[in-house]
Amino acid sequence: MKKALVLGIVLILAFGVIACTNPEATEFDGYGTLNVNPVDQDGEEIDADVLVNGDEKGTGATTVELSAGSYDVVVEKDNYTTYGPETVDIVEGEDTVLKAEDVILDEYGYVEFEDALYDDGSKVSEDDYTLLLNNEEGDLPFRVEPGEEYNISSNKYFYYPYEEEINLDVSERITLTPVFRARDISSAEITVNDEEGEPLEEVEVGIDGELEAETDRDGVAEFDRVLAGENDITISLDGYTTIRETINISEEEEFTNTFELEVSEANALEITFDPEDSEAWDDVNFAADDDDIDHDPEDYDSDDIVRAVVKGSITDEAWGRLDEMTQNDDGTWSVIVPEADADAEFGVEYWFQGEDDEEAIHDGWAGHDGEDNYTVERAIESGVITLEF
Repeated sequence: MKKALVLGIVLILAFGVIACTNPEATEFDGYGTLNVNPVDQDGEEIDADVLVNGDEKGTGATTVELSAGSYDVVVEKDNYTTYGPETVDIVEGEDTVLKAEDVILDEYGYVEFEDALYDDGSKVSEDDYTLLLNNEEGDLPFRVEPGEEYNISSNKYFYYPYEEEINLDVSERITLTPVFRARDISSAEITVNDEEGEPLEEVEVGIDGELEAETDRDGVAEFDRVLAGENDITISLDGYTTIRETINISEEEEFTNTFELEVSEANALEITFDPEDSEAWDDVNFAADDDDIDHDPEDYDSDDIVRAVVKGSITDEAWGRLDEMTQNDDGTWSVIVPEADADAEFGVEYWFQGEDDEEAIHDGWAGHDGEDNYTVERAIESGVITLEF
């Protein structure tokens, strides 16, 4: 019996010696490692203090050897959020890694938003408004410096502006719901004429940079919905001086007003009709063969002309517009018209004083061959358009 016991002890010791001398055997010393890599909200490494059970173990990326067991890990940095305490289990012979995305210290506050609402509770489409941080657009959620005052705002036409003042702590997150309250609404009818009182078509009329309309053939632009109160109006047409004014629209009744556009000298042409200048007007026809004209042009002198107008695509593609010419002291007639394309056509229609104080109409059209009408380009070459601003 005693021999058997001794033999067992010898065998146990022998196996122990073999295990200790086996190069493939793993030797444990009771420790594991902890790896911590602190980053900020943008994923950049930062020099934050790493504390384990209250003891500082390093700054920034830190690796520390710990005996197996559970530990409380805290990562902190002034003016940043604090990570932890986070309980971490250290296993003998293993690495425990707190990944970068897990240890994020944030130095900002955040403003998030729910769906915007009208004052009746219905939702506002996201495409219909823009949120601003201190009057500038930015990515949502807004990221702000803690302790600083910020203004959140949004403007939506026909509604009062939405505004909020905020001041957040580090890592504080708030959620706001923009609400838009309707303003008083009215309507407007804008009439635009030229200096002669004739309606101007296709004039662009803008209100507050938000609403746009064009005048029709009667020179009228209509707005079914405009804000009551002060509005900035812009009225523009190529070749004319732009009007910019502030108008006051009443909520009680439709706003109506007539505006007069003046030809812009910066973009205009002056057409001069000289009845005595045979070189410039060598193709003027007096329509003597017209059955409706029973007066002989030879019976009239240029001094007998009592009216002259410019007519053509130079001012109206449909040739329906007449631009009245003014007689000058030297006997010529002239009118300033908006700048036109080089191939725009025109002619001059004029009236002689007829017998017994009746007016006899005689058409006069100028062209190079007696058949074609003047174009702007040819008229400039021949001197009919005498002043090009």
